[in-house]
Amino acid sequence: MHYFPVTMAFLLILALLFFFLIIAIEAGILSYAYSRMGVDRRYVFSLLILSLLGSYINIPLFQLPPERILSNSYFDFFGIRHIIPLAKEWPATIFAVNIGGAVIPTILSLYLMQKNKLYGQSL
Repeated sequence: MHYFPVTMAFLLILALLFFFLIIAIEAGILSYAYSRMGVDRRYVFSLLILSLLGSYINIPLFQLPPERILSNSYFDFFGIRHIIPLAKEWPATIFAVNIGGAVIPTILSLYLMQKNKLYGQSL
């Protein structure tokens, strides 16, 4: 059995926001905003879908070695005594770049900077 940390109300709100986004695209609000930036109308929905789907993909860049965690010890925090649970494994830290949140917006920004010749202002 897996723990699903998202409540049904949150999923309903997320679904409503998704449908609002689809309606906004159909109404042309986002298309207008992208066309004002210099992106053709036919690529707007593709950019949004690629960004949404790309948010599930991370490119790992490097990994820091795991550090020893103090476990089975006590510490006081604002006068309340807490115990640090026993750690069986010490996970490493992975630095990664998200496709939908970093790579696609960066490529779009570089494209718009080159298209609109905003080299000095963008720096």
